[in-house]
Amino acid sequence: MKMDEKTGKFLIYVAVIIVGLVVVVKILGGIDSFLEMLGLRDSADKKKNQEKINAANSNSSGSPFNPNLYKTRPTGTKVLTNVQANDLAMKVHDSVGYIYDTPEQAEAAFKQCDSKVKVSQICNAMSDQYDIDAFEWMKRTFDTASQVSILASIVDYCNNLKTY
Repeated sequence: MKMDEKTGKFLIYVAVIIVGLVVVVKILGGIDSFLEMLGLRDSADKKKNQEKINAANSNSSGSPFNPNLYKTRPTGTKVLTNVQANDLAMKVHDSVGYIYDTPEQAEAAFKQCDSKVKVSQICNAMSDQYDIDAFEWMKRTFDTASQVSILASIVDYCNNLKTY
């Protein structure tokens, strides 16, 4: 029994599709993982981190990312010097580049704070220097899964600080 040319091509196409599906399922961990790898679907971790970030609100009065928390602090509250606040604000701002972002740099800047008021002071400095809402800006710019994970870590760290 001899195959004609059309049947031969059809069988080759079917074999390629089957091998492709096996590669996707076995090697790449399935369709979901493959779509996540291509950036067409968010992973469960990214969704969880995104929910955590979205729950943080820079406009609420007790948010460490609200510049007004710094402005309304009680007299005698320990704060950063203006030079320190401006330097840390610059480090957060410079963590986003034209080609490559380094959210770890922003995380390191926030981890130098030991109170929500100091985090708020950095956000206030960013507002003054760059005319941006620091938290909304980070939400917009840190968008890959690894960056969202670091932003969620920043949110966790800052929300768990003492207020003053």
